[in-house]
Amino acid sequence: MTALGSQAFYDATLPAEFVLPETVTEIGIYAFAEVDLPAGFEIPPLVTEIADGTFSQATFPSSFSIPDSITTIGYNAFFRTNIALAALPSSLTSIGDSAFSECLQLTGALVIPATVTSIGERVFESSDGITGLTLSDGVAGLEDWAFSGMTGLETLHIEGDLDIPAYGFMNCSALTTLDISAGAEVSFGIRAFSGIAATSLDFSGVNVSSVGSKAFYSAPNLVSIDFGDSNGGVSMTVENQDFVSSSSLASITFPAELSSIGNTIFANTSDPDLVFYSATPPSTTVADLFTDFPAGGTIYVPNDSLASYQAASRWDDYVDNYDGFDPATDPLVP
Repeated sequence: MTALGSQAFYDATLPAEFVLPETVTEIGIYAFAEVDLPAGFEIPPLVTEIADGTFSQATFPSSFSIPDSITTIGYNAFFRTNIALAALPSSLTSIGDSAFSECLQLTGALVIPATVTSIGERVFESSDGITGLTLSDGVAGLEDWAFSGMTGLETLHIEGDLDIPAYGFMNCSALTTLDISAGAEVSFGIRAFSGIAATSLDFSGVNVSSVGSKAFYSAPNLVSIDFGDSNGGVSMTVENQDFVSSSSLASITFPAELSSIGNTIFANTSDPDLVFYSATPPSTTVADLFTDFPAGGTIYVPNDSLASYQAASRWDDYVDNYDGFDPATDPLVP
């Protein structure tokens, strides 16, 4: 035997002595869905793909692990199972949509290996026991919503260059620590971190090329965002932002390479400080640059650029909010 067909053992009762022959190279979709797998169950070493739904809602023995031969994990492959992983195989290249959704026995910190170059939507949604996630240097190909809904996730480490897609970590409501390796070039998609619990976000030393619309929307605990004084020579664009839900927001610092900025809504915030290291006012096409910016808020710009900001179209609406600083001697004001 070399292949199992689709739904081969779907909802079947397997004998205690059931073993898959080592000659098996292919297991069809939903082949073991809704099956109680016997003690000692293993995937044969010649199998390289866990197809869509293969083990959806199955029950695994505690000894089960995903072998190093596996390169692809399909859609819903382990959906709503009791799988408890110590690690993902280093051979893995692709994880499909909802592959590990609602896997309540997944706990602690999980590392996505550097070999993974394709990650589908909601891969760990509602797998609430995962508290830490590391995206190794080399990970790429995240789809929209890739890690959304990981409501137990507290700590995220990103070790290399990465484009975080739209809604990438949306509704990760326990996420308080976001650590990105210095020198990494990243981008944040629309609502990438909407709904997180962080109080401060420090991206200094990280090269952020773009920040999508409402990237940090509905982050109620957010106090500060620091993009640092320099972006490593990488031009940065910031689309429309909305901090209506971040009533404690106190400061945002933008680097010298900020080239354009969209509308930012500050309703319900209390006198935030904005720090711009750009020598010239970043371009903008919006009519209302800082909607509901409080009268007591301060916009810090380099001393030598104060007059150009106060005179620039759309920036001139905030003449009374400006204050100058010297980036060389008085950095990161306030």
